Amino acid sequence: MRKDPFGAFYRDLNWDAPRGPRRCHECTLGSPVAGAYPSALCHFEEALGELDAPRSRARVLFLLLEPRNGETNFGLAPPELAASDRSVEEHRYFCLTPVAWHSLSLDRSTGSATPRWPDADTAHHYLRRYLSSGGSWSYDGFLAYFIWLLRPEQAAVTDLAMCHFGDLQGPGVYARCAETRLSRQIELIAPNMVVSFTSALNDRFISDHLSSLVGLPRLTLLHPAAHGGREPHSRRFLEQLAWNRSELETLSLEVDRIADRWRLDVSR
Repeated sequence: MRKDPFGAFYRDLNWDAPRGPRRCHECTLGSPVAGAYPSALCHFEEALGELDAPRSRARVLFLLLEPRNGETNFGLAPPELAASDRSVEEHRYFCLTPVAWHSLSLDRSTGSATPRWPDADTAHHYLRRYLSSGGSWSYDGFLAYFIWLLRPEQAAVTDLAMCHFGDLQGPGVYARCAETRLSRQIELIAPNMVVSFTSALNDRFISDHLSSLVGLPRLTLLHPAAHGGREPHSRRFLEQLAWNRSELETLSLEVDRIADRWRLDVSR
């Protein structure tokens, strides 16, 4: 099992309550409405088992904008709590834990009572919430799908801003978090490609606040809540693969295989 690259990072978080909103020490906006923390490939493997070979040389940073504005259908466990110490009702952020597995009905659609990675027969079920542009737990299944599809040697999922402050949220929150917390996470994971689900991560923002990402191949995909449904989401991924083909192939990613697999799963 891979080592958690973010172990020391969790100690920098200011936990307001054992299961309550979280925030780092950098912001002065008060208590957030919602908070999050990064997950790495090791956390997915805790829940789903070891990711199969062959692996690419990709070290992928998956990036969303900010934490969800509150959730009521799960108990969120602290990031440093080991999987063996979490109850089946507790969720680890971004990961396809047992409670997320059942909430997404993947137990019924895949025929497996316990969480597992996609395979050739079941992969399309993990995409349903992403392609339908709605529904709770939209992140957990499709993030597992993209990791399985890219087969990276390392992966991490995080947010541009670690906390959500409701009406107080603004560009300053994203810039401050990028230059402090996100930059530290990038240093720990050392990505060589980015899969972004937020248009806020544009060339100007990277140049101003995340210089370590300059020049890396970046797949900029639609957020699961984006309007339009399956066709725009599907087309965008294929366009981004084509646009970044040469850089992705240097990471031993088989772009044609990935595109064919994507088309098949979307068609299902």
